[in-house]
Amino acid sequence: MKILIGFLSLSLLFIIGCPKPCYYVSRPSGAQVCLPYCRPLIKYQGNSFTIKGLTIPIPLENTTVTIGEVSWDTKTLQDAATVSQILDLKRISRCENLPLIVTSMTDEKQYQKILIEMYNDEIKITHLALFLQANDPKMVKKWLDSYAQPVMPDKAPVEIKGLIGTIIEKRRGTKVGTIYIPNNAPPRPLSSFFD
Repeated sequence: MKILIGFLSLSLLFIIGCPKPCYYVSRPSGAQVCLPYCRPLIKYQGNSFTIKGLTIPIPLENTTVTIGEVSWDTKTLQDAATVSQILDLKRISRCENLPLIVTSMTDEKQYQKILIEMYNDEIKITHLALFLQANDPKMVKKWLDSYAQPVMPDKAPVEIKGLIGTIIEKRRGTKVGTIYIPNNAPPRPLSSFFD
């Protein structure tokens, strides 16, 4: 009986289908291209964010955050949340532009460039998730040093000023001076963080 139930469950899964990692659109040449679904990697709720299943607090200034037995610098968590949020929003924006690029342009290099940028942002976010999972403030600081740069909000590049305004608004009650934004550094091999 258990074998029959298992077989029926598997059959139902194949009939209904598994979630697809992409959807197809036609290029001007008629070729079909599989585009990824545009889903956020990070979920934000009030004063916390969830990255790869781990919920991390985004503390207000002058508070102590302890995760497990490790005390965290408030600014490090705030900066990591800001940079990762901008990376994720930029990744989603690029993803949402892919259908237009694929269906209206014949420039394969532009399409590939956007896919590489999206992939690179996902690698950076995954690195952060690993360091947060390891509960290692020093590694998160190395991550910030590698993938972010400090700026005054009014000196930020135009394409992310709106994102910064939204992020600052979520930090009501905190003094916002210099903030970190993503830089254009390519992803580092994960092993290079352990040197």
